[in-house]
Amino acid sequence: MSILKLSIIIPTYNDCSLLDETIKCILKSNFNIDDYEILVCDDGSSVNNFKLIKKYEKICNIRYFYQQDKGFRAGAARNMGILNSKADFCIFIDTGVLIGTNTLNSFYQTISTTHEAVLGYVYGFSNDNNDAEKIKRLIDFSNIDNSIHQMEKNNFLDRREVGYKELGDDLSKWPAPWVYFSGGLTAIEKKLLLDIGLFDERFTEWGAEDSELGLRIFLKGNKIKVDRSAVGIHYPHEKRNNIDDGWDKFVANLKKQRKYMFEKFPLPEVLAWGTVHPNSDTFNQYLMNSLKLSELYSDN
Repeated sequence: MSILKLSIIIPTYNDCSLLDETIKCILKSNFNIDDYEILVCDDGSSVNNFKLIKKYEKICNIRYFYQQDKGFRAGAARNMGILNSKADFCIFIDTGVLIGTNTLNSFYQTISTTHEAVLGYVYGFSNDNNDAEKIKRLIDFSNIDNSIHQMEKNNFLDRREVGYKELGDDLSKWPAPWVYFSGGLTAIEKKLLLDIGLFDERFTEWGAEDSELGLRIFLKGNKIKVDRSAVGIHYPHEKRNNIDDGWDKFVANLKKQRKYMFEKFPLPEVLAWGTVHPNSDTFNQYLMNSLKLSELYSDN
């Protein structure tokens, strides 16, 4: 076993202030600071994130990695972190995800005992920007635990709650739990990541690189688990390739990503996700309640 228990991998692009808040939340964790490292993996920022990292070098075990800006390459950024990590378990936290004080401890307790891929619970995690200002007003950077309580109270839940409420938290009973797999707040054993081949770096636009990794984890026979105690808030912020570029462009991009997934894995579930029912939030309900797989095979 490694001396370090957790390698925390943060992909980032340009938003230095939110990266700072993300790191601050990690440092407020009740998990022993000597038991984890932070790897900031920069996807070609034009701002000086390295200067920010230098500020923390005397406080914690933190390292900085940079790749040239060639567009959205979150998968490649995360892979930099995985390949340079020193712990047995990798925690992925996106820039702008503000974790609760017990999140690292909960992740570690879950993954070190089950060795399953673990999804955290991300309040405010949504594609809907209409409530952004309301969410921002509920967040106190100095007290994220209370802010999480406020998010719960005001019903700004993880968008995946739609599926959890309908089908339950036991994803082993779901036909396609991989559509809920997100790198935003996730724990995965490093050995598993190396075994399945890391993130596919050919995904160079937002929308599928983490789901595709989840699919490979699923097809390998590994379970995906939800940990409601590993919590964070997705602070509203601009994203690369985001929906503001136009709905038609956004949908076309998703179809392109999912077409590539189907070429890699010609399964009826993957085809349905890319064509018939692209809404990830309700896709498993759709499979459970509506889809006749034999018909999909014959139609395509």
